[in-house]
Order: sequence, then C-alpha cells, then structure tokens
Amino acid sequence: LGDALPPAMDLSADPAWQVYEFERDGMRYTQVNDGTGKVRAAVGRIGGTAWVLPIGQDADRVRLPGDAVPAGTTRVLMRSQEVEVVLIQSGGADYWLVRPLLSGD
Repeated sequence: LGDALPPAMDLSADPAWQVYEFERDGMRYTQVNDGTGKVRAAVGRIGGTAWVLPIGQDADRVRLPGDAVPAGTTRVLMRSQEVEVVLIQSGGADYWLVRPLLSGD
C-alpha cells in the first residue's frame, strides 16, 4: 500500500490507470495509481464501511457514498463483488468515487 509498483495484480479495466487491492487483518484496501505509478488515492474498507486514507496526491478529492460528487465525465476503472472505483474528471481535476458494494461486515 502506497507503493508505485505494489506486489499485487492491477485490476483496472483502463490501461491508463492501475487499481490494486490489498487485505490485512480483515481490512481491505483499494489504491489507485496513474500510468506513471504515482499514487493518486486510497481507501480502506471493512464490509460496507469505507474511509479515505491520507495518501496519494488526490486524497482530498476521494468521494465515498453519501459525499457530494462533482458533475463531470465518469469512467468505471474497476468493479468487483466488493467495490467499484469510478474516475470523475471535472474542471481539470480527477476525483475518485469508491463505492463498497457489500452491505455490512
């Protein structure tokens, strides 16, 4: 977590981005890197509960369910049974919507 080239499989459906998943002590983590390997955003999750981690250059532009989401062009970068990662490009900035898809623990 936090590395440019973490020891995990890239799960992104878009070749311009990398999305990685990690698990430790029952907690799941999702990290988004750009094409150069720079960490852009990361979220921790337990079941349906998620929180933004203070890493990545876009940490202040990560949105979770219930947060205000800017209007813009959207692209789903990754979707699993547990989480969906959506890139929102708005006003020249990248925003990240990370939706846990599990309801509960």
